[in-house]
Amino acid sequence: MHNQEFTSASLFRTVVDLQRSTHLIDSDSPICFTGSCFAGNVGRYFTDLRFPALVNPFGVLYNPLSVGNSLLHVIEKRSFNSDDLLFYDGLWHSMDHHGSFSRRQPQETLSLINSTIDKTAHFLKNAHFLIITFGTSYVFEFKESSKIVANCHRVPASRFTRYRLDPASIVTFYSTIFEKLKEFNPALNIILTVSPVRHLKDGAVDNQRSKAALLLAVEKLTCSYSNLFYFPSYEIVMDELRDYRFYNEDMVQPSKVAVDYITDRFIDTYLTYKAKEYLREALKKRKDIDHRFSGYNKEAYYKFLLRCVARLEEFQKRYSFSNWSEDLKLLKERINSL
Repeated sequence: MHNQEFTSASLFRTVVDLQRSTHLIDSDSPICFTGSCFAGNVGRYFTDLRFPALVNPFGVLYNPLSVGNSLLHVIEKRSFNSDDLLFYDGLWHSMDHHGSFSRRQPQETLSLINSTIDKTAHFLKNAHFLIITFGTSYVFEFKESSKIVANCHRVPASRFTRYRLDPASIVTFYSTIFEKLKEFNPALNIILTVSPVRHLKDGAVDNQRSKAALLLAVEKLTCSYSNLFYFPSYEIVMDELRDYRFYNEDMVQPSKVAVDYITDRFIDTYLTYKAKEYLREALKKRKDIDHRFSGYNKEAYYKFLLRCVARLEEFQKRYSFSNWSEDLKLLKERINSL
């Protein structure tokens, strides 16, 4: 064995240096994730472990203006009506929402949208952290309304004008939003990220320009607000994980390994020891719940399920902020089915 001190160069990769935040997320700190699908990927880790988190309440949103408008709708508790919907291809759509809100009847779409706004407003009012992920600075403006949309819902491209936002317009827009958020929830801390998912439909060059506009806007904003921070998920993938083995088969979306790695870096940077301990224990509970019966030793599986229920009930008593009621119900249904 060589007697030498290993440096970052000898790791054969560039490591993005992260300083532990002075504003930490505790185990009972409500977190809201919003923005691109990357926000959903990281956020689901927390919701799967029953951390007090809300993920993409308006669905996946890619551009900064749509993300910001969704926050304004929540802050102002705006109620959507039929004039806000578009009927296309057999469904009623909101151009401010993901397609998961679209329904065959307009009232069904409106009911889902307005109930989600009420739920999100209540959650955000009490949240300690808001994590916003920007995906692209390109936007689609609906010609008939001159309004930037969150989702085109497969409406023909000829009905839209597409262009890229400049950093200054993003900064101006979000300066207003952050002031409103400060009034709405003075205790709220905000973490901005830029999604590492490449939008190659824009072309390799325009994708980089799009990300650059986002990064420049984020830099300006984080320098202007004391409760605003930046987490470099984009840089971690581009510099630390610069290898196609960290991508899915489409060579665009980061793989589960990459998402898990970024989530770990986020946890190390922003979570308290108590919150980390909760996640470690919760992960064990999740593995127990996801365990599947082999079909051979029914008595052993029955005893295993009883232990799972007892441990999960005790765990929920210790961490009363977490809600494992649906998981307990599932385990008890498995017991009754044996």
